Amino acid sequence: MLRSTKFILCLLVFFTSLSTALAQEDSAEDSREAQYRALMSDQFAGEPGIRAVQEDAIRYVSAEPSRVQSWFTRARWAAVAPRRMQFRLDRDFRENRNATSKESIVVSGRTDIDDDALWQFLVEWDLSNLVFNPDSVRLSRQAIDMAELREDVLNAVTKIFFERRAVKVELSLNSPDDFSQFVRKRMRLDELTADLDALTGGQFSERIRSGNRN
Repeated sequence: MLRSTKFILCLLVFFTSLSTALAQEDSAEDSREAQYRALMSDQFAGEPGIRAVQEDAIRYVSAEPSRVQSWFTRARWAAVAPRRMQFRLDRDFRENRNATSKESIVVSGRTDIDDDALWQFLVEWDLSNLVFNPDSVRLSRQAIDMAELREDVLNAVTKIFFERRAVKVELSLNSPDDFSQFVRKRMRLDELTADLDALTGGQFSERIRSGNRN
């Protein structure tokens, strides 16, 4: 009985210590997360987020998904548009004169004028495009090329964006004592900033100057 009681007490002490350690670990993790968020807010308060920079880059190379959708929409409307439209107007103008004479003398007369107009309007459709539109094949290939371009741009922007942030944080938290090392780090930061400007048409620095983060 005594051994069972000691065993139970040992288990209680073990689980109490384990729960305390886990709680301290969670608290430390929450504290580090809070410090990280505070650091990001302090270092990049006036800079755009990754989503805004990605959208600027996609817009700069005209690779928005909405652009591809507009292609297919216009192709569908083109399939139902008339292939040929023709307008024609025919006019027939006639003058009829009637006269009554007596002993070679005209005693009465009448003139009738006929002005007839014939309007023709011809519209011709090619309904085969409603079943299969050849433009859809070409547009599908262009859509695939556009998706690949968009993926390449997003990968490049994301990599440069976060590398730039890492360099800037390192300069702030662990600035090199050696001036030459500091210059190299600082020039690397400027290089990454220029890369983002090149990919966004200068919108990255413009957003920083104007304070437009979104």
